[in-house]
Amino acid sequence: MGTIAKSTNSLAFFFNHYSHVRLSFHPQIFYYYRCFTATSAQTTNSRRDNVETPNQFLKSVRDRCRSRTLRNLDDALGLFDRMLHMHPLPSRVDFTQLLTAIARMKHHSTVISLIKEMELSGIAPDAYILNVLTNCFCHLNRVDFGFSILARILKLGFQPDSDNS
Repeated sequence: MGTIAKSTNSLAFFFNHYSHVRLSFHPQIFYYYRCFTATSAQTTNSRRDNVETPNQFLKSVRDRCRSRTLRNLDDALGLFDRMLHMHPLPSRVDFTQLLTAIARMKHHSTVISLIKEMELSGIAPDAYILNVLTNCFCHLNRVDFGFSILARILKLGFQPDSDNS
């Protein structure tokens, strides 16, 4: 960072906090300060215009999962992390759609880890999430774990039918 940028930042801090004090400065410093504050205001306004609301974000996630355009695991993990840290939390349906999309990419062990992370965050799995978990265990040739999830489904009182198999 050059001396001009340092002095501009110091000057901006000074004017924001001590604007009632009148001092005389060299005219070039005022030019740099005006450029700095104008750029900061433009950047803040452009960021404010591009902010995505939680509903827009969740609609985007749902659309990407439904249209099967989500093909990169890193993108999916980023979406999952953002969803997990939203307040209020998204519905289980949104999580289920994202987990299903990740499972479709054949990252079954990742889905199992994400479901565990959801449970640790206080999101109780429903029948659909448990079904995704069962399918992941079966795809990993761990049918024994799949049967243990089936027992958990029955223990929780969910009734298995042809839609959940």
